[in-house]
Amino acid sequence: MGTRFLTLCVFTVVQLVHLFFLSIMGQFVVNSNEEIFQRINESQWYNGPLKVQSLYVLVLRKCLNPPMITGGGLIPLNLDSFVQ
Repeated sequence: MGTRFLTLCVFTVVQLVHLFFLSIMGQFVVNSNEEIFQRINESQWYNGPLKVQSLYVLVLRKCLNPPMITGGGLIPLNLDSFVQ
């Protein structure tokens, strides 16, 4: 029983570490999206040519629905969901 229990404990810890690294990658995607949104908002994009303004508006709209790495399409993999 001792060896089997130890194997199960090691497997569980390794899986939690793996899930943690996946969550870090998901958090990186979320942070990058938020950073792009903030940088565009802080710039003076509205003073540029009309064509450039329309391109910035498209990027800003895309940032409103951020891409997420999910587990099975059900659970978002980020640090918030990892902590819960």
